[in-house]
Amino acid sequence: MVEFALVLPIFLLLILVLFDMGRATQAYSAVAAAAREGARSGSIAAGAGDAAPMVQSLAIRAAQSAAAPLTVPASAVSVQQVPSAVTVSVTDTLAPVTPLVGRLVGGAFTVVGTSSLPVQ
Repeated sequence: MVEFALVLPIFLLLILVLFDMGRATQAYSAVAAAAREGARSGSIAAGAGDAAPMVQSLAIRAAQSAAAPLTVPASAVSVQQVPSAVTVSVTDTLAPVTPLVGRLVGGAFTVVGTSSLPVQ
C-alpha cells in the first residue's frame, strides 16, 4: 500500500500532462485547419479580382469559422497578400489545466498555424 501511495501522485501528474498535451495538439490542428481554410478562401477571392480588404475579410471569416472548437478573434488572424499568393496565420493561446504544467511552460501555450496558397 505504501508503494501505491508513492507512485499515485507521479501517475496522476503524467495523466494530466498527457491531457494538456492532447489539448495542445487539438488546438494546433484547429488553428492549422483555420489557416488553411482562410488561405483557400483568400486565394480564390484574390483570383476573382477582389480588392485586398475584401480578400482579408473573407480569409479572416473563413479562418474563424474553421476553428470551430476555439474562439479566434479577428486580431489573431494575420493575412498577407502578394500578387501570386495569400498567406494566412492564425494564433491562439491555450491555458493548461494542470497548474504544474502551466508553471513549466510559462503560463500558456501559444499555438500558431500558417498556410500559404497561390492565387487561383
